[in-house]
Order: sequence, then C-alpha cells, then structure tokens
Amino acid sequence: MCRACGTAISREDAVFSAAEGGAVGVYANPGGWLRRVVTVRWAENLRLVGEPTEEFTWFPGFAWRVAECGGCGQHLGWRYDATGAGAAFYGLLVAAVARG
Repeated sequence: MCRACGTAISREDAVFSAAEGGAVGVYANPGGWLRRVVTVRWAENLRLVGEPTEEFTWFPGFAWRVAECGGCGQHLGWRYDATGAGAAFYGLLVAAVARG
C-alpha cells in the first residue's frame, strides 16, 4: 500500500525477481541518487506519467515511466514495459510502500 495515504497498490504474492540480485535491488539514477526498489508483476491504483522511455533504464529490454499513487499522487516507482518479448512489471520504491 502507499505509505503516504494507505491506498492499496500490490500484494506480496506479486513480488518476483526481475534481475539476478533478487526481487529487491539498489539502483542509481543519472544524478547519483540510490533507489531501493522491489519488483512486482502486478499493481493497481497507480497513475502513469509520461511516455515510456528506454533512456537510463535499469532493466535492459524494458522502457519505463513514472508511477504515482492514484490516491495521493506520491511517486511510488515505475512501470516497465517490454520493448520486445516479455511482460510488463513495476518497480516500487521500498521507502514509499508498506505491507497492507
């Protein structure tokens, strides 16, 4: 759920490993900010912002766009859409979500 407002976002059974390091990883953005991210196959109540881009993607073969809480607008992470074969998934900021 969104840590800021309590809106339901995903479930623990949606967590999966999108990278070799496991379901939770630490990634750096171009500005050097570190983000701790958990990957999930499914999410709801998110508002997607902008068009998908492959620029600076943490997951090769996937384009990302920002995902905000549909309840309060808090930045919760990103949606990753496959640029070829593969299913979309979400990378949620560990600091922005909580177990419900």
